[in-house]
Amino acid sequence: MKKLLSHIAGLLLLTSAVLAEDKQWLCLADQTTGFNFEGGKWKQMNFKPIGKYLVKCKLGECSFYNYSFEYEFPCDNLLEGPNYIICESYLSNDKIRLEMSTLKFTVSTTENYFGSGPTFDSVSLTIGKCAPL
Repeated sequence: MKKLLSHIAGLLLLTSAVLAEDKQWLCLADQTTGFNFEGGKWKQMNFKPIGKYLVKCKLGECSFYNYSFEYEFPCDNLLEGPNYIICESYLSNDKIRLEMSTLKFTVSTTENYFGSGPTFDSVSLTIGKCAPL
């Protein structure tokens, strides 16, 4: 049991040491699909993939800059593992997931579906690749 606890403590220290480093990734969209609100109904469609994001982490805090909105969003709900980061922003209602081993990422935007009425008119999922900076 002590050995298991020491291994867990070591992993936590390693994870926190990695997250303490200033890390950045530039992520570019390959494809975007989702739903568009037309004629009072949600219709499935593909969108032009224009997403470009800068994911930044330092001292266990992460954020992402959305070049479309020209705004940096904090990660209000952050999940970190040895091989991934999942960042959810309450301000933008986006969730971005970055896989370190493959450098793949996804961004999902669902605010307009759950709100009382669409302020924009789409719900989307974007996939793409990142590169460390």
